[in-house]
Amino acid sequence: MSRINLLFSLSLLPFLGADLVFAESSEAGDMAISLSFSLANWKDDKAAAFILYSDDSMVRSIKSRWTVEQPDVPYDGFYTLGRKYNIPMTFFVVPRLMDEAAEGDTSHVYFSSLHPPSIHPGAGGSWADWKFMHDQGHEIGSHLYSHTNFRPGPDGKPQSSVDPHEECAKAVESIKREIGEAPLSINFAYGRPTDPVLEVARRYTPLTEEDFSDDTANIRKAGFGDATSADDLIGEMKQALQEGKCLILGGHGIRTELGRQEEAHPDFKQTGIRWDGYRPIEYADLEGLFQYLDQNREEITIDVFKNVSRYLAQRKASVITVLSREDGKFLLEVTHDLDPDLFTVPLTLRIEPEGPVAKLSLRQNGKSITVKKRGLHYLADVVPNGGPIEVLTHR
Repeated sequence: MSRINLLFSLSLLPFLGADLVFAESSEAGDMAISLSFSLANWKDDKAAAFILYSDDSMVRSIKSRWTVEQPDVPYDGFYTLGRKYNIPMTFFVVPRLMDEAAEGDTSHVYFSSLHPPSIHPGAGGSWADWKFMHDQGHEIGSHLYSHTNFRPGPDGKPQSSVDPHEECAKAVESIKREIGEAPLSINFAYGRPTDPVLEVARRYTPLTEEDFSDDTANIRKAGFGDATSADDLIGEMKQALQEGKCLILGGHGIRTELGRQEEAHPDFKQTGIRWDGYRPIEYADLEGLFQYLDQNREEITIDVFKNVSRYLAQRKASVITVLSREDGKFLLEVTHDLDPDLFTVPLTLRIEPEGPVAKLSLRQNGKSITVKKRGLHYLADVVPNGGPIEVLTHR
């Protein structure tokens, strides 16, 4: 970041995208104290961030013995690795795959408009599975109600004639009813839809994977599949660290030694049915990446899509305003003009003192805030639009 050096004045001092150096000196000629305020690029001022998401309601490996009653089977997929390495994940689910009325129905225009359909009712997880995963701290997002293809066709219009309002609304309603919480995030089946469909989706699920991954200045995107090795995945994360970006790794199912292609549905080539997802990631490869992430937590923010995407949006939109200074107390606020009900993720405030400061203490709206010292600077999580922030210097 660039640095703006300003002496204190009684006027308000807003700034965005830069540090504000705020100096004071005593009448007795003591050494001057300067405080520099900025917002960390990623939560806890870590060097990079990481998100893993899986599409198509895939929660278990092929031929899995995994159940919510007995989740700790020795080999099985996302739940086991997430728990072992304490890594939360985001699952974009297709509610119609779990709705009882869809069982056995493969004739509808839904299910990707492919014949035979590539996603079959009953494949993947059940609502009980997703409620269990939600309660474990994983995010359940929308992959549309029926995996409908809204990509532009040759005429520029959506390839599916299904009403996008119906697709988006029914997905939100189903997930909220079954999980107990409405989804905030959506990832479209088949990739970016037409712009009018994307605008409709934002009304129901305001955080879109498409909007997030478009920010190439802050996002590095990778997919997993049959040919992806653990070394490849770790290399992607190392590159994101070097660039100071968030790596968003997306794909479908997870496959173990019991889930090779020859063990898929016996009529796979004719029916297109896969019980472990399209180009699933190998268990060993994902575990290799998770081991690396776990060993480098001090450098990487690891969280679900809805949290990392909101942090980035808020950080980019927020303004720090210094309101006043009196007797070593600085009063400031962090504000943005985004939806105040949605964008409420705490932001990490960086405070860099220059001069004889023994410690700092912070309060927001009269409540104490935990302050961490990292090297020569201090960190504190503040709530944007959450009221004035007091910064007290102690010599």
